[in-house]
Amino acid sequence: MRRTEPPSVRRPLLICAAALLAAVSAVALSHYFVGQARDDLRHAAQARQLAAGGLAALETSRRETSIYQPRFMQLEHAGMVGDERRLAWTEAIRAIQAARKLPPLSFGFAPQQGVAMDVPMALGGYQLRASRMQLSMGLLHEMDLFNFLDALREHGLFTVQDCSITRKEGPAGSIRTARLAADCTLVWVTLADNPGGAR
Repeated sequence: MRRTEPPSVRRPLLICAAALLAAVSAVALSHYFVGQARDDLRHAAQARQLAAGGLAALETSRRETSIYQPRFMQLEHAGMVGDERRLAWTEAIRAIQAARKLPPLSFGFAPQQGVAMDVPMALGGYQLRASRMQLSMGLLHEMDLFNFLDALREHGLFTVQDCSITRKEGPAGSIRTARLAADCTLVWVTLADNPGGAR
């Protein structure tokens, strides 16, 4: 025997079930939207952190550029940045010799080599390279050598690795005869492009 609910009870039960279903759906949707909001908030926080890091890196880069760019421009203007400039150095030596009326001199370059640093330096896309030059010259007096080197420094960066001055034997000739001889090793330094380096 089938039992039936009276019509007066069925309708409120259906309304209650529909209300319960709507409440459950509303709770589920609210959980979904809260989760989405949390994800969006987390992504926004990560994006803000990335932006703050990028801004800090940009500020550091700007500060370093303002500090180091003038010095780099000075080195570039002095001919230290780029390929070695043997022709320019040779022309400078000949011009200084002629201008100062120095006795004959001779010089020669060894192949350029990379410089191994005892303490690593961050050079970006550049490599420190050295060109060794042997210089032999006659001198009227010791100051000729110092004046010659001072004039030569205007044409590039070099260090004097070693230098020896000896007195020339023989009878004194004219006032323009070399009485001393200098044998020196100069090391010209340049910053050349380093394909493996990162700028």
